[in-house]
Amino acid sequence: MITKFNILFCLLIITMYSFSQVDKKQIREGNKYYNNKKFCESEVAYQKALKKDPKSYKAIFNLGDALYKQDKFDEATKQFTEMTSKVNDKENTSKVYHNLGNSYLLQNKLDESINAYKNALRNNHKDMETKYNLAYAQSMK
Repeated sequence: MITKFNILFCLLIITMYSFSQVDKKQIREGNKYYNNKKFCESEVAYQKALKKDPKSYKAIFNLGDALYKQDKFDEATKQFTEMTSKVNDKENTSKVYHNLGNSYLLQNKLDESINAYKNALRNNHKDMETKYNLAYAQSMK
């Protein structure tokens, strides 16, 4: 009985590990496309990774970036907004809000952009790029 349990447990671990590797492979593939400015292909790779692991921070964040680079600002905004409730550390929270602010800014949603930049700075008050973007958004009002 114990042997059958051990075998099943090992099979479960191996299966989970291989799904994790597929997810990471898709993210690496997406990153490769992204770095080569093939944003449509990177979007597809990140979406495949999310099918394997819908909670993957890297896949959700990178998908938002790929959508942003394709001028799909509504979709990018949706990705980054979804992430705001899933991020647990200040550094990544700041990055998410920064990118959310950029997406809002390019949609000319200045109030939302300003709020997103302020949230980014609450989590990383030293981010000079976010400070600049906040000042720029405020000057456009």
